[in-house]
Amino acid sequence: MGYRTPPQGDPLTSVEPERTVTITRISDADPDMLRYFTQLGLGPDTRLQVLAHRPYADVTTIRVGDRDVDLGPSAAEAIWVVAN
Repeated sequence: MGYRTPPQGDPLTSVEPERTVTITRISDADPDMLRYFTQLGLGPDTRLQVLAHRPYADVTTIRVGDRDVDLGPSAAEAIWVVAN
């Protein structure tokens, strides 16, 4: 059984709205999701702002540059960040 290093930072889903954070790690468990994140411009060292968590809609809204992006729960939980 191999040892996996725990991700640095906190899951995006735990960040309070209006906080600006930097991505430290993205799960590589799903290659399709990684391609999706690349299309959105999300990767390690990307700065973003958490705008809102909408629990009943199961959506986290972030701002990357001048774009607002809605992420579903599996996408938001695959991103770890640190506060700026």
